Amino acid sequence: MDATAELRKLNEELTAALEQEKKLAATYHDQLLDTRDKYVRQNYTVENQKKALERTRVTLERYEKENRALRELVGLWI
Repeated sequence: MDATAELRKLNEELTAALEQEKKLAATYHDQLLDTRDKYVRQNYTVENQKKALERTRVTLERYEKENRALRELVGLWI
């Protein structure tokens, strides 16, 4: 086998290896994007839950205040 044939064969092998690595890199990139999307969605969910909890806390505080006021009013009637 002459040097040109050996170089051609080596070039083909390296090209095949690079193509395989390119596919693997694309797979990792896709996984990274999927993971990023998952965490972004989870972040939105957590933020929405925080807001819901805050609204519930405010509502409960308002109910407690109204309940105290009603108890005082009932106490005045009795």
